[in-house]
Amino acid sequence: AGAPSTFFCTICMEVMRDPVLLPTGQTYERRAIAAWLAGGGRTCPTTGQAVSKDAVLIPNMAMRQSIEEWAVVHCPAILEPLVGKVIASPEALEWAAANARAAMIPSASPPGGTRRGGTN
Repeated sequence: AGAPSTFFCTICMEVMRDPVLLPTGQTYERRAIAAWLAGGGRTCPTTGQAVSKDAVLIPNMAMRQSIEEWAVVHCPAILEPLVGKVIASPEALEWAAANARAAMIPSASPPGGTRRGGTN
């Protein structure tokens, strides 16, 4: 049986693996709405309401649980083995890794030219 239409992100047209809510109340795949906002989208793709590029994306736990329960019966391939949780898509994992790397990059040298330890 096909997935219910509400399980699909209206941006990427895939079953959501990491559904998040915009302040407008609409749910999207995290990586898809994050890319939309980062690319200059300033309105909710569904409602047209204004949305800040820094909008807080709230995990939609109820939607995720519903998708996971459906997947157990109808599409176990998208579930992590032995855990029963939806596997993050390769794109979502790549995006998370890139953000983690960016967060670990040391900041530029402080005024005065050197960092602690005397090196640049």
